[in-house]
Amino acid sequence: MRERLPHARYRHCLSVARSAEKLARRHGASALKARIAGVLHDVARAWTDADLLAYAAAHGIPVSDTERLYPVLLHAEIGADVARREFGVDDAEILGAIARHTVAVSGMTRLEKVVYEADTFEPGRDHPGRARLEAIALQSLDEGLLACVASSIDYLKGRRIPPAPETIALYDELVKMYGSTA
Repeated sequence: MRERLPHARYRHCLSVARSAEKLARRHGASALKARIAGVLHDVARAWTDADLLAYAAAHGIPVSDTERLYPVLLHAEIGADVARREFGVDDAEILGAIARHTVAVSGMTRLEKVVYEADTFEPGRDHPGRARLEAIALQSLDEGLLACVASSIDYLKGRRIPPAPETIALYDELVKMYGSTA
């Protein structure tokens, strides 16, 4: 990974791995799988939009309308494919966590939630509320997911990027279960 990524992205991956491992230990997921998924989650993040779309076409990875508009979203699914093909990862849980670390969806596994949340609040992130998100996630994985999804939606709205419909559906589902994040 060190040779594949810019230095800052590599450091981010290591930090996500450490945060994911900590969160996994707290909530009964595999710490080893969390660490592996965290290290590999952004293997395709530095790729260009054209490279992501070309890889998806060449390897039969479906591209949604949202991903066609914002190809960077493909780096998660493509990252899982690269982890399988080039790093020999054959564990479905790890591959799922890599594939789901960018767009949160209903029905995520515990490990998928762990990696998604760790990617949101790893210590290298400097957004307001980072520490609050981590504290919530350490208390409750699902309430942490709600807080991280809400933070992501706010971030995207601030950049005038529509959140994926699946993420909005998950947000609505979590609000019904846990209430507002405010």
